[in-house]
Amino acid sequence: MSRVAAVLLLALFSGRAPAHHSFAAFEMDKTLEVRGTVSKYEWTNPHVWIWITPESGGNEFGVEAHAVSSMVRTGWSRDSLKVGDKVVILVHPRKDGGLAGSIISAALANGTPVPAQSPAFNPPPQ
Repeated sequence: MSRVAAVLLLALFSGRAPAHHSFAAFEMDKTLEVRGTVSKYEWTNPHVWIWITPESGGNEFGVEAHAVSSMVRTGWSRDSLKVGDKVVILVHPRKDGGLAGSIISAALANGTPVPAQSPAFNPPPQ
């Protein structure tokens, strides 16, 4: 087989692989409200992460969101949150009780939804 034919076959069968995103680690039928201050906002793939220092004290809480492209489609940007922002975020908590959850919606402490263009960000159905 020629190199050209091999490259063409490889290109033909190397389509984009579907990503695997599971919510199995989260209690999708439970909701937890996290109030605090953004300590980190990681605008990265495969998932955006928001780290919150709870206003009640205690350890940092991780909020897992979706891929950057999904977040952009719902109005989020790398500037939607900043370190130091006071926030209220609703999440589906982890099943194992870990200090993390899957984002349902977010708002600034004054009630302004994040992102401002959208009242809520909801994960896709299971």
